[in-house]
Amino acid sequence: MMMQDTKQNAPIRVISLGKTDAVMTQAVYHAVAAAMTQDTPDTIILTQPATPYLCIGYHQALEQILDLEICKAKQISIVRRKLGGGTTYLDENQIFYQCVFHQSRLPARFEKIYAKLLSPPIEVLKNMGLDASLQGANEIEVSGKRIAGTGGGQLGEAAVVVGNILLDFDMSAMTTVWFAPSHGFRRLAENALSERLTTLKQLGIDASPSELCEKLTNAYSQSLGRPIAIGSLTSEEQAKAEAFCQTLASDEFLALHEPEKKYRPLKISARAFIHHETLEIDGMSFSVAMKVTDGIISDAVIECPKKRFHRKLHQFLIGKPLKNWQSELLLQEKEVLCNEEA
Repeated sequence: MMMQDTKQNAPIRVISLGKTDAVMTQAVYHAVAAAMTQDTPDTIILTQPATPYLCIGYHQALEQILDLEICKAKQISIVRRKLGGGTTYLDENQIFYQCVFHQSRLPARFEKIYAKLLSPPIEVLKNMGLDASLQGANEIEVSGKRIAGTGGGQLGEAAVVVGNILLDFDMSAMTTVWFAPSHGFRRLAENALSERLTTLKQLGIDASPSELCEKLTNAYSQSLGRPIAIGSLTSEEQAKAEAFCQTLASDEFLALHEPEKKYRPLKISARAFIHHETLEIDGMSFSVAMKVTDGIISDAVIECPKKRFHRKLHQFLIGKPLKNWQSELLLQEKEVLCNEEA
């Protein structure tokens, strides 16, 4: 007979760090996860970075995601986390909640883990009068717009779900440092971000970081049906966190993956992505940037030597499924060429 986990209903340790060194805001949950055993209390870390930084996903190729020259000129730190997902710009206008629970005390499927651990932040937003909901497996939206970045995965014995709530967001800071394979790609990405992202400030909600942390703490306690125990890092966790500060920001770890031949789509939200493709037709090279919403091309920028083709071909892509972009462009390009020659 399997022994019942006596910590299943034990208090959740909440570690409130306030404003913290940028790299430490990532290192701390890695450390708690690395030190976690079945005897370790399930833990929620609440924090916000003291200075801006960029955090890339574990599987991403640094040089294919960020313009390193611009990052260097702006003196902005870059960190690679051990969780997947996309690149995020993080600063003091974001409140982080980082859930590090022993895997034995959560559902086996990560989709259910997300639903369980993202429900409290959603309730916090709903109690502020916002139409918040979970979109897909792990994206929190308010009235169809993204208001938080979330991610998760298993690190050692721990199941980790991390997220934030955007008090405000510096969109220019994010779009400036993106590596853009074409001018059209950058323009579409900038437009999509402004369309698909929202913040508490934009929604007219004035909430302080301390108020949000208190609301999150209460929401987790109520939603999970467990008491809260305010705590701090153990000496082992602190030592591991300091070591992770070195690892996650090291040149070696940042250069973990080589750039891929094919450019991966840039995720703006669960529903919106920016794609970049290249195509050669009759010796003419085309660069095609597309904004794809729910699988349909909602905007596009086509760049080719014959500039008069741009507008003519652009209209044929809008409203078409992404999977048909190449055949549609090939078909219409030949028709446009024939009309030009006629």
